[in-house]
Amino acid sequence: MSKAYQRPKVAVIGAGFAGLRCADVLLQGGVDVTVFEARNRIGGRVFQVSLEGQLYDVGANWIHEPNENPLMDIAKDTNTFVCPRPFGVALVDSSGRSRSIPYAERLKTTIDDLFDRASEYSYQHSAAIDPRLSIMDYVRDRVTEEFKGQPEFMQDLHREAERRGMWDGDPTSSLSLKHQCLEKGPGGIDVFVSGTYKNIVSQVAKPALEKGVVQLGQKVNRIIYQDDSSPAKVMVETSSGTQESFDEVVVTCPLGWLKKHRTSFFVPELPPPLSQAIDNISFGRLEKIYLTFPLAFWLSRGQDQQSTGSIDGYPCVTHFHHPSYVKNQIPYPANQMIVSLTHLLQGHTQPTILFYIHGPYATQLVHTIKGLEPHGDEYNNVLETYTKPFYSRLPNYAINDPACKPRSYYCSTWQLDDLAGNGSYSNFQIGQADAAKDVAILRDAGVLNRMKGVWFAGEHVAPACRQATTVGAYISGERVAENICKKWDMVLKRVSQGQPLAHI
Repeated sequence: MSKAYQRPKVAVIGAGFAGLRCADVLLQGGVDVTVFEARNRIGGRVFQVSLEGQLYDVGANWIHEPNENPLMDIAKDTNTFVCPRPFGVALVDSSGRSRSIPYAERLKTTIDDLFDRASEYSYQHSAAIDPRLSIMDYVRDRVTEEFKGQPEFMQDLHREAERRGMWDGDPTSSLSLKHQCLEKGPGGIDVFVSGTYKNIVSQVAKPALEKGVVQLGQKVNRIIYQDDSSPAKVMVETSSGTQESFDEVVVTCPLGWLKKHRTSFFVPELPPPLSQAIDNISFGRLEKIYLTFPLAFWLSRGQDQQSTGSIDGYPCVTHFHHPSYVKNQIPYPANQMIVSLTHLLQGHTQPTILFYIHGPYATQLVHTIKGLEPHGDEYNNVLETYTKPFYSRLPNYAINDPACKPRSYYCSTWQLDDLAGNGSYSNFQIGQADAAKDVAILRDAGVLNRMKGVWFAGEHVAPACRQATTVGAYISGERVAENICKKWDMVLKRVSQGQPLAHI
């Protein structure tokens, strides 16, 4: 019987964006699909919690590079409210002093320009750049050359550059200048998913859920493939003790999980080039803290809150430089950003601020709250200790005003989540010699896909301009599905959930 008359049997490991989109496209091609998900929910690192009756995204909460982005179409189709990234910014410096809005905006504009130039420099000279050089090295050199004689501004630029590491989840001093060019995408102003990713994920999952092919709470322990020269079945062994053979297996487990478990998960072990590629790509440490207050005290009381970007003249975003006014309390650099969700949420009714924390500072915090009961007194006290030095510097703060005391605290703990890979998403750090080659090896699965039926999908193997994003995971899952259908001569009658992605 020729391939055209066979219906391949495919296992998809993981029900995040990559796995769900992969299953959708495979189902459109007439493939027999089973999705194994270890959690009792779909979505992977896209997940919401309810605080004070409002849903908030614990994982991804932006759509990056919205041009030619299918998730924007799905957001529109599901009536998910999104808000363009605001441009206004306030600044509290290391001494706790609120700087003028013009100074803060000059600082932001300058550092944005320096990072854009770093990307262009990387794009033009990547092959010649020493892998040991960081983005921070480039910024320091340019700042020294261009702002000599302005010591305060130079120091503030350094702190702003350190804060920018939050976008990758690790300190800017650890991020590769050589591979910064790989993050240049199709463009557009990033949008905040104010309505949360909940309905977007549900829409992507709908075909697989309706077909009943998703098995929740079903953890896969091992993938057993044949270590010889002929194509063969791939065995999937679950934690419940079942074994089932498949023609193809798509592994969408996070990069951090692969780093930790690949030697026991794949039988036999993965070929050395593939294992080395997994080791070479890094995994970030971004976490989020949500604080909800009785009122948005940082805004003037009684003001009309019907605009975005700035309400009553105060910007949506406040940058904080490491608080030197707090002694022996925050041992790691804490140059960070907080976002006023009052500006961004639909209806502008939520008096909530969102902290983005990353790197060693985030690691210390999540390990401090490890084992504590969320929303319990000890948990809240830890988060209060970490956040008060920042929110207490917002406008209108008064220590005895009840409106200035949080009534709800929440911190993500992705670094404690084994299924999430104990981190956030992939990045490229100093010392990596050839990131594009490593990603290509992992994307190609070291030819295991063509010969042995083992494939990889996820944000870590997305097209270079989409890595470390939700749409990158989505595209990656779709492309693997298309390649499987092509391998088996399946006719793919696309009913796309977004724009066709074949040429992105």
